Amino acid sequence: MGNWTEELPQMKEYEVNRCVKPHDFGTVTEYKLHHFADASELAYGAVSYLVMKNTEGQLHSSIVMAKSHLAPVKMMTIPRLELCAATLAAKLDVMLRRELDLPISDSIFWRDSTIVLQYIRNEDGRFHTFVANRVAKIHNVTEPAQWHHVDTSSNPADELSRGMTASEIKKSSRWPEGPKFILMAEEDWPKEPKVMEPLKQSDPELKKPKEIAQTYAVELEENSATAKLIKQYSSWHKLKKAVSWVLRVRSYLRNKDKYKENNMKKPLTVDELDKAEQAVIRYVLGQSYLDAR
Repeated sequence: MGNWTEELPQMKEYEVNRCVKPHDFGTVTEYKLHHFADASELAYGAVSYLVMKNTEGQLHSSIVMAKSHLAPVKMMTIPRLELCAATLAAKLDVMLRRELDLPISDSIFWRDSTIVLQYIRNEDGRFHTFVANRVAKIHNVTEPAQWHHVDTSSNPADELSRGMTASEIKKSSRWPEGPKFILMAEEDWPKEPKVMEPLKQSDPELKKPKEIAQTYAVELEENSATAKLIKQYSSWHKLKKAVSWVLRVRSYLRNKDKYKENNMKKPLTVDELDKAEQAVIRYVLGQSYLDAR
């Protein structure tokens, strides 16, 4: 505490431009948000940068927001803390898109944790509640393709999770402007590790599959809503979300007198996504049994 109070007066000399656009930058033709997240045993956080492109093709980046939390007193695994940081980055994106009132063309998310990227991209296994809730929140507002890997040494969110001294933050150009690669063409962005394996079934956050011995003999019509959705979506995440909305609308139409209309606008819950998954599995099993007759 003593070191912190001794350094505090140095922050009087620290300045960050409140205007994210340089006065001589000209007309902006494109806006993008880059979000970085990181976690350690002490804290986790996320920082967001607005990247602008003008009519001459010049790019400029500025920090627009950062948020951090101390790690819970109750011990938590690093993968869970990393996932909390990723969830925070997704929340920042939703808030900034709403508050900036700018035509944001894309949001890009950066993590140095490969395990979190595996959680976000997982399409097969089912997670335990803690991870499932946060992955569902991320999927509700982002797509897995928006998440990328960045080396720890190039991640400005590392400053949030591990902290910086006053003298370090005064010297840092990465913190107020972001890493230099966000001003480069996409082909020059950091590449993912060559070996990016799928999530292992032995991961402690995955639910162990249960053996089910049930026979479904359900006559299903070719033009059913489930069949149409399966043909339309090639992504398991998008299919589950679409079926979830169909099931919600069906529930609303059946129980109008009990169903609050504003519930239709709420984000999908983990329970709804689970029910949608079960509905798709029932359909596929039923179709398989019919085909086998």
